[in-house]
Amino acid sequence: MNTVLRILVLAAVVCIATGCGVKTAYNNADWLVMRWVNDRVSLTAEQERTVRDALEEHLQWHCANEVSAYSGFLRGVDRDVAAGRITATTLTEYNEQISEFGRRILIRVRPSLLDLLASLNDEQVDELLASFEERNGELREEAAMPQAERRRERVDAMSKGMRRFSGRPTEAQRERIEAWAASLAPTAELALEEELAWQARFREALSLRHDRAAFEQSMSRLMDPESGGSDRYRALRAGNREKTQQVIVDLHRMAGQRQVERFRDRLADWSTDLEELSCG
Repeated sequence: MNTVLRILVLAAVVCIATGCGVKTAYNNADWLVMRWVNDRVSLTAEQERTVRDALEEHLQWHCANEVSAYSGFLRGVDRDVAAGRITATTLTEYNEQISEFGRRILIRVRPSLLDLLASLNDEQVDELLASFEERNGELREEAAMPQAERRRERVDAMSKGMRRFSGRPTEAQRERIEAWAASLAPTAELALEEELAWQARFREALSLRHDRAAFEQSMSRLMDPESGGSDRYRALRAGNREKTQQVIVDLHRMAGQRQVERFRDRLADWSTDLEELSCG
């Protein structure tokens, strides 16, 4: 997902994925989003008031209309876990559902996001574009990383995820994780190329911000998660996604009863927290 659209995920699905309390994360979503924005561009007082008002409206809409779907989604995952239905197919369905959640948020917030971007002056545009360098630096470091180190990082990340959600991996699970990490195709160099190309198109789109029709047309293409990217990059990512889905299926198949119960407890806690959110 490109740099700008990360704000959309932060506003909605952080409350599911984070290790901290769901209600705490959700109830602080406005602060999290404003911090994200302020880290990238210095807003005028009027711009900040406009963004805060829009955030309040969008979060009220989201809480009233979307949160129940998230809870239902998690309850459905729990039923699949209990019935032993965790397969590559069900994982693909989960991914498609989460993507749909994101698309609905994007449709809702797009006008406000375009309003903010169109209101930026030249100095603010330069500041926003300069803020991308942090992400670029991370991608450059990853691209320059030796393959062995990349594999270790993948193993550590997957193992950490298991510890958070279901407990420490067994030795057999650890071996499966290591085999998965070694099988992934390298994409860091292409990811850097794609990010830089997207940023160049974003810069060009911002230059049109005083022509609303041309600006919206250009930005709509950039905001489409399915657009852009070379065929090779998309193919490599799809292959890696399939391998990752399979390792998750295998790790679940290898899981002991205690691991399964811990994961189901996590799902139940998140579902309950979402159901208890106050949208008043």
